[in-house]
Amino acid sequence: MTSIRRTSLATFGGLLIATSALLTSPVSPVRAMPTDSGAGVAIVIEGQGNGHGRGMSQYGAYSWATGSYGDNTLTVEQKAKDWTWILDHYYGGTQNAVTSADQRMTVSLSAYDGLQTAVISSDGTASVVLAGGSVISGTYGTLVAREISPIGRNATYTYRVYGSSKITCPSASDPLTTESGWSVVGEGTAKAGKPIVSFSVPNGDLPTTAPASLLGVCGSTGNVIHYRGTIFAANGSVGENRTVNDVPLEQYLRGVVPRESPASWGDTANGLGINALRAQSVAARSYSLAQGRYTYAKTCDTQSCQVYLGAASRNTAKGTLSVREDSRTDRAIVDTALTIRVRPDKPTVPVVTEFSSSNGARNAGVYFPAVDDPGDSADGNPHAKWTRVVSLSNLATRLGLSTITKVEMIFGTQANVTPAWDVSIKFYNGTQSVTKTGAWLADAYTLNSKSVNVRLVTSDFVSADDFVFIGDSVGESIAGQSVAGSGELPELLTDMFNSTSYFALTNRCTVGRCPSSVADGLSVANALTGSPDFALVELGYNDNQSTLSAEIDQ
Repeated sequence: MTSIRRTSLATFGGLLIATSALLTSPVSPVRAMPTDSGAGVAIVIEGQGNGHGRGMSQYGAYSWATGSYGDNTLTVEQKAKDWTWILDHYYGGTQNAVTSADQRMTVSLSAYDGLQTAVISSDGTASVVLAGGSVISGTYGTLVAREISPIGRNATYTYRVYGSSKITCPSASDPLTTESGWSVVGEGTAKAGKPIVSFSVPNGDLPTTAPASLLGVCGSTGNVIHYRGTIFAANGSVGENRTVNDVPLEQYLRGVVPRESPASWGDTANGLGINALRAQSVAARSYSLAQGRYTYAKTCDTQSCQVYLGAASRNTAKGTLSVREDSRTDRAIVDTALTIRVRPDKPTVPVVTEFSSSNGARNAGVYFPAVDDPGDSADGNPHAKWTRVVSLSNLATRLGLSTITKVEMIFGTQANVTPAWDVSIKFYNGTQSVTKTGAWLADAYTLNSKSVNVRLVTSDFVSADDFVFIGDSVGESIAGQSVAGSGELPELLTDMFNSTSYFALTNRCTVGRCPSSVADGLSVANALTGSPDFALVELGYNDNQSTLSAEIDQ
């Protein structure tokens, strides 16, 4: 939930009157170029969306499902869309189909890359299968697989397996000796990309098995994540140690869907939000089956693929269990069981149904027809539109220019479409110019997306006066840390005043005792040296509202 904080603004020296004429910033349409009048002050980047913009918007799906978009002449129920409509909207040219019930996913668990593979069974029922299908009799509380053969490209790799009745997570440097309760269970050998050692527990594939009874994989800090299915150790093409989860498709989704879309959406709008979770389930299912990332696994567990965090976690091997699955997303997965998206001419081939949290007012298209998306702009989406102010001098340096005097937007395949994802920006210093893509800019400044409009802020205002800004966390968000002035306001005031000073800190109040022993605004003002001509004070959020007016008077 986004909350709007109420703040109080006190002004000294007529700042509001003075600042009304400080900046001259272009306000013309997106394709217009700023004029060359005035000195460049900063670069303003206006963007939309959060992610790559292709396929489904998760916020958009939620708005369509709950009827929380435009056209208020209709009731919520009349506006609400079901999950198939949502999928048709974002994945044009595809249709629903049903995949086979025996599908499995193999997921590379990135947190264990390069480490030993160690698993625990809280029930003491873990068992081992070595490469080639050799089953080792006996069950264990902990099993550890460590590579013992040399590492080399396309080599054959051997892992030795140690077992213990104890439930513990040994570090990679712990000696696993008989004296410390460990025994050598066996050794497995296989080529790169093949399972070398596999671990399982009884009923690990069943949807009804409680998370506490599933295999837990030990992390480098002794933490544990429980996964459905089995766990195996393998090597990549150049000898990298890998830990992989082999899991039934529908059980895999239980660890994905609540990570990609909030499970709480299923309760909203009298339950209509469940359709957003159903659409997410189908998109995640189809996307996962279309993957083929590695020789040893179809996909990964990070945002580079889609986020998958298993069934439950513990801080230690015997710590309190925290369940990561959710009954609402479980329901959405069951409601859409085995449904994927396919193209009519390839009815058995799953489509790569990409998605991101927000696509803005119009998505990027690319693999599906681009569509206007009023659902994405509904209340509650913090990513539909956003703005960043960046340093003109910093950007000029990155571009190899001494300064920037003009900015021109260039549109690609989506010409005459606003907003657009296929954009380039031409930066000028007089007649010299450098052209960069929106993707380059997004990478350079870690922007939410590459769908941007860029403009140059200019100013004719130059003053020999001094400027001071005093504020709380609201002020800090635009001014940066105290004194340093690393935020957007300092960029916009570049070279306008003789000097600028910033005193904005979280928890600052107007007068009296502030939270966390931060100095109040009046004390900061009284401690100022020199004679600042302009002072902007932004305070009030951390004060007693009933006494605020009297505090401002002070």
